[in-house]
Amino acid sequence: MKVDLEDSGLAFAVYRSLIPEAVDPPSNKVKVAVSLESTILKFYFSTDSLSSLRAAINSYLRWVMVAVESLRKPFK
Repeated sequence: MKVDLEDSGLAFAVYRSLIPEAVDPPSNKVKVAVSLESTILKFYFSTDSLSSLRAAINSYLRWVMVAVESLRKPFK
């Protein structure tokens, strides 16, 4: 799965925020690798279960969305 964030600084910050999840996943059902090429986050998923794959994809997309929204929102 690829996600283009169109900003290299933002992409790097989001990438760094996802590393702990990939290194120490909440579940052993799915193995995930994350890489960064310029502005594009690349996710590699490995699992035997379609439902586990769907759950992992949903989780990572949600984490990307939350990180992007948090980094783009001005502090008050």
